[in-house]
Amino acid sequence: MSDLRSDLEKEKSDYSRLGKQNYGFAYVLVIGIGLASAASGVTGLSAVLNPKWVGLLGIIPLIFSVLAAILKPQARANFHYYYLEGLDEFSRRLRDEGADPAQITRELTKFRREMNERWKRELSLEPTPPQNPGKPPATPPPPLPPQLN
Repeated sequence: MSDLRSDLEKEKSDYSRLGKQNYGFAYVLVIGIGLASAASGVTGLSAVLNPKWVGLLGIIPLIFSVLAAILKPQARANFHYYYLEGLDEFSRRLRDEGADPAQITRELTKFRREMNERWKRELSLEPTPPQNPGKPPATPPPPLPPQLN
């Protein structure tokens, strides 16, 4: 029982740290977008810098926006905090309610499996595999326009 408790506490600490790191990264991206946009606007209007440098400054928000869209740090942070809330629930039940450790272990295994599936479905950077490999799509593709037939 104490092993399960210590494992839960370590896991909770890890997910809390991951959540904070991802929120921090999300804020850095947002602040970087704002600062780079402001800098490119001010330098472009004041003609202080060479236009090539202004253009370079203007690309930075695009790069940060693409990073935010692909990596989804805010969604990842939320995931880590949802995971942490689930672990808190198991820890509380074990500590306060004196729940059966074997039952908690079974439920914890199911919870981890569900959260891992959620991560793969919503936050994974890997390409999504086809739904029915080797089978025709459920609905046929629309017909080609007459000029392409």
